[in-house]
Amino acid sequence: MKKLILATILFVSISNYLFAQWNTNGNDIYNSNSGNVVIGATSPTAVNASSTLFPSTIPKFNVVTGTGTGAYTDLVVFNHPGVNVDAVQRQIGLLLKLSYESTAGESNKMGGMILESSLGYGNIPSLSLVTANTRRLTVDYSGNVGIGTTTPQNKLDVNGTIHSKVVLIDLNGWQDCVFKKEYRLLPLTEVKNYIDQNQHLPEIPSEPEMIKNGLDVGEMNKLLMKKVEELTLYAIENEQKDKEKDKLLTTLQAQIDLLKEQLTAVQKEIKK
Repeated sequence: MKKLILATILFVSISNYLFAQWNTNGNDIYNSNSGNVVIGATSPTAVNASSTLFPSTIPKFNVVTGTGTGAYTDLVVFNHPGVNVDAVQRQIGLLLKLSYESTAGESNKMGGMILESSLGYGNIPSLSLVTANTRRLTVDYSGNVGIGTTTPQNKLDVNGTIHSKVVLIDLNGWQDCVFKKEYRLLPLTEVKNYIDQNQHLPEIPSEPEMIKNGLDVGEMNKLLMKKVEELTLYAIENEQKDKEKDKLLTTLQAQIDLLKEQLTAVQKEIKK
């Protein structure tokens, strides 16, 4: 019983101590005591928090609100010599920066991450990674990713060289139709005429088209495979023709040999 009474007294004491630190005013809660952390006021209309737990040379944490509809509103600001982390709410959208600056100013950012809205449209953010004062990677509002470019037009745009061990491409169909019986293989004379007129193979894009539209790796591999399969059919066809020629030559040679024998026999009869 004594333990229960002591526990109750202790609980009430702690509760009173805690409630003594915090006060309520309507739907607001505030702590008006001075110290290292200050949150709100007796009638808060905004949140104002700061910490002095660190020396002045170490970053502090501040949350303040701006004044005026056209003013910047600082949400979070960490300040340290040469290093800035800030989130600023603009009238048109969002700007969040995590960066290192050799000196103050946007043009001096040496590295970091930037999340910001488009200047022309509100609340359309993009994400960028910055090194050596250059945006290296950008993810725009539609999910397009750009490496080496800040204006990606596709799900991944790379202005540079990609090195990879394996590249997998999803395809819609393949070119095995070439080996079906109903497939019409162009005669080589028609292929020659097409090349003479167009300076490229049938179905293969021309040089101007490739320069203008780029190279579709998946589609081009399909076309190249089709041409390889057609070349295989041409080779098989030529082999069959060669075999027929060889057979004909063998027959002709046999006939020639027979004629030689007959000629020799006739000559012998004449000499008698």
